[in-house]
Amino acid sequence: MYTGVACLVLFDARGDVVSDDTLVHAALLFAAFFLVCTYVPAIFYRPRLVDDMCADVLTLVTHAIGIVMVVSDTRLMYACCLHSLCFLVQHRALRKVQYPVLIHTVMCLTLGAAYVHGPRISDIKQFVVSAVAPHVLEMLALVTVHLHKFAVSWAAVDT
Repeated sequence: MYTGVACLVLFDARGDVVSDDTLVHAALLFAAFFLVCTYVPAIFYRPRLVDDMCADVLTLVTHAIGIVMVVSDTRLMYACCLHSLCFLVQHRALRKVQYPVLIHTVMCLTLGAAYVHGPRISDIKQFVVSAVAPHVLEMLALVTVHLHKFAVSWAAVDT
């Protein structure tokens, strides 16, 4: 659902090129918001959620590092970030939060701001790369999470 809306926003955006600082700050704020909404209410009652929180933090970091390290064009970075944001909300956040209305509201505001202030992505190559990037980054995130679980279990056995 959100990926389709992100495609419409990117194809018909009204703004100009977003600076790198604005993009980074917006992404960090949304990542912090996602983690707070998902884990702060429940982490004190269910310590098992610490593993889930570590997995989500590793996933967010993998997506962010993948976008920053691989993509050099600002418009493509913006498109990849918006697609990754929609992908993560749709596949991770909505399954875990207690109040999905808050997530839907923030996503609507974010996509509205992206429509009004974000750049239009009219190059089909950039559009396809930005739509495929979250899937590739999610595979890398799964590998990272599994490596983290292996490292933790290996360290626990050795001690």
